[in-house]
Amino acid sequence: MNKTLKYALLSVGGLIALFFIALAVIALTVDPNKFKPQIVQMVQEKKQRTLAIEGDIKLKLFPKLGVDLGKTRLSEHKGSREFAAVDSVRLYVAWLPLLKKELVVDKVTVEGARANLVRNADGTTNFDDLMSKEESAQVKFDIDGVRVSKSALSFDDRMAKRRLAISDFGLESGRIRDNTHTDIKADFRVASDNPKLATTVSLKSGLLFALEDKHYALDGMDLKVGGEAAGISHLDLGAKGDVDVKLKTQEIALKDFKLAIKGTRATDKLDIELDAPKLALTESKAEGAKIAVSARVEQPSGKLTAALTAPNLSGSGKQFQVSQLGLDLDVENAKLPKGRLSLKATGSAQVDLDKHQAGVDLHSKFDDSTIQAKLGVSQFEPLHFVFDIAIDQIDVDRYLPPKGKQAKAEPEGPIDLSGLKSLNASGSIRIGQLKLSNIKASNVRLDVKAGGGRVEINPLSANLYQGAMKGAVSATTTAAPRIAVQQNLSGISIGPLLRDLADKDLLEGRGNVSLNVTAQGQTASAMKKALNGSAAVNLQDGAIKGINIASALRTAKAKLSGGTQTQSANATEQTDFSELKASFAIHNGVAHNDDLSAKSPLLRLAGNGDIDIGAGAMDYVAKATVVGSLEGQGGKEMTQLKGVTVPVRISGPFDALKYNLDMNSLVTESAKAKIEEKKQEVKEKAKEQLLKGIFGR
Repeated sequence: MNKTLKYALLSVGGLIALFFIALAVIALTVDPNKFKPQIVQMVQEKKQRTLAIEGDIKLKLFPKLGVDLGKTRLSEHKGSREFAAVDSVRLYVAWLPLLKKELVVDKVTVEGARANLVRNADGTTNFDDLMSKEESAQVKFDIDGVRVSKSALSFDDRMAKRRLAISDFGLESGRIRDNTHTDIKADFRVASDNPKLATTVSLKSGLLFALEDKHYALDGMDLKVGGEAAGISHLDLGAKGDVDVKLKTQEIALKDFKLAIKGTRATDKLDIELDAPKLALTESKAEGAKIAVSARVEQPSGKLTAALTAPNLSGSGKQFQVSQLGLDLDVENAKLPKGRLSLKATGSAQVDLDKHQAGVDLHSKFDDSTIQAKLGVSQFEPLHFVFDIAIDQIDVDRYLPPKGKQAKAEPEGPIDLSGLKSLNASGSIRIGQLKLSNIKASNVRLDVKAGGGRVEINPLSANLYQGAMKGAVSATTTAAPRIAVQQNLSGISIGPLLRDLADKDLLEGRGNVSLNVTAQGQTASAMKKALNGSAAVNLQDGAIKGINIASALRTAKAKLSGGTQTQSANATEQTDFSELKASFAIHNGVAHNDDLSAKSPLLRLAGNGDIDIGAGAMDYVAKATVVGSLEGQGGKEMTQLKGVTVPVRISGPFDALKYNLDMNSLVTESAKAKIEEKKQEVKEKAKEQLLKGIFGR
């Protein structure tokens, strides 16, 4: 037995010795560079790619199997363009574990690796031919460490129409082995054109992964991102804490997780922080505590701070709720009353990942307003916001800059609707009592739909000034914003509306007003000058303010001097009417009218002319015809003017309108009236004489 064991050991020892001698002979006598042509030919035949090995191949067989590879390039499939390249690679593996399908590798060193990946519009890629279509046996691997430097990757995604580039990639790690903790350190740059991205990334963390269970964990993570991303420049993003993800069981857990984002978006300076001491989501359970989000936005005109707290989270990983939600909002702006606005709200939140929905219910008491708001997301892809807001009363003017001479004059700024381009939302806003731009309304309702760069409010309805309005408003986010308004006002008391809206006392009466206009421009002034569409007015029992046409005609009749008589608008003067109708065709900010019709027991008014909305002026000719006389409204003089038509030109800026009576026309028309009166008298006398002759009376 002892001899048998002895001979067996000697035989094994001899085989091992022969094995190492054979390895030594191969290593000393075989030059791997002689096989370059065969390797290149094999790649060309098998993959239809050109392989270029510029450096020497250094092969080592003992004590570990390894290779040192110099500069090497691989072409595109059936092409000469570079697909991938490397400046140098060093890799060594142990022999005996390899025989057991275990890959035990020394530290892998890669320098200057680069690859150019492409996904075509049809979904195919330029590396499809390199992907094995046969299921290979799983090989266990164990790498002592990895070091990658000066490497890069580009990805041309023609299907999604975007380009991504990773450059200056560097990676160092400890032992890489399944289900074994290690440390990693990575630094690289990322650039993309859709979305626009230009950042530097630095990561230090502990790492644990279990490939079969699809379990990945980062502990002590320290992530830093700087540059430009998501429209934010001077970005400074930091994330710290522990992250544990189990894809197989759909579990995620955060511990002592902190996220901080600083940067500049347009003219706004952002500072956002998230603190999640504990958050765990599984398929059957959701658990979290003391989650807090704070945000600070500094603008040239002021500052906004907000804080959101979620004391507890419960439910499951796909359906969870947050109760006792708290929101604090504070706005500092010199244009606000007392320079500050504060709001506190409480409520709850719900998330349903199966239905791709999330929402929050908030209740707030804000100054004199009580607000109930339901805000949410009805789908995640594409993201669609929904809202339902009810406010009992609100005076918006209280929070807007003051108007009038005391307000500081500021240059007109452009209308910026760019924030609406990507907005995808729908919802309703209801307000019991509203004051906006000094207009007072009740039962206000706005139903909003936004998508594809267009926002539509339909209906936009309210009760106001003893009447009601109903219509629609839309805005399109083109290079020069376009706004369309379609409104019907019924039973409106027009005088109080004009005084509150424009501080103008031009017209009284009650009736209907219709408006169907569009405007396009980069400023409010430009939009006024580009206004197009139509409008119509139908009023009863009112007055035209600024002139008493009957009184002016009486005074002019007494003078009968010819020429033109001019008078400025007088707030105490007015021309009453029982009915007034007019329609307007609006083109490039000028409203033209041809069909004015106003009636009163004394006068009839017709007219035509232009109202220049863009310039804030008008040039209009009203033709006043005397049809009767009433005591106290002209007396004998007006009786003498019966049937006379006199043009009245209304011109000048809205703030200083002038009324011109055409005296020449008055003299001419008055003379004609006298002649007609004399003719009538002659006819009456002739008739009387004729009757006397016939009947002898």
